[in-house]
Amino acid sequence: MRILFSCVAAVAFSWAVNAQPAWKIVPGKPQTPWAQDVNPAKPLPEYPRPQLKRASWQNWNGLWKYAITPASEQNIPSSFQGDILVPYPVESALSGVGKTVGKDQVLWYSTNIALSRPSGNNQVMLHFGAVDWQCDVFVNGKK
Repeated sequence: MRILFSCVAAVAFSWAVNAQPAWKIVPGKPQTPWAQDVNPAKPLPEYPRPQLKRASWQNWNGLWKYAITPASEQNIPSSFQGDILVPYPVESALSGVGKTVGKDQVLWYSTNIALSRPSGNNQVMLHFGAVDWQCDVFVNGKK
């Protein structure tokens, strides 16, 4: 399954399951003393709300592909500019990107994921914890 997100002036995602990390902390950006301990293969692996944990929950944090395009461009990018470490903001040191996305730009993320077949009602619920004011989600190329 290919998941792609587009968020105006904010976020869009791309990540290959077995991608080789090209990620590194962006120098010159603010960091905590624990920044060096971040593992790009498994960043923030814990469940965000332990009291409400679901048994079949999957964490998609990790390296995704990203592209920053003009907001006037509505098509899914044909190529991406590099890797971004999700869930960190694109401007941050830990994202590995350290770029600002302006009001006339869109940040895209893309990833390939493997889902196990849903049980029961045959539905999959997607939750995104930090999305800007607008977000379009594409699953297997369909909005």
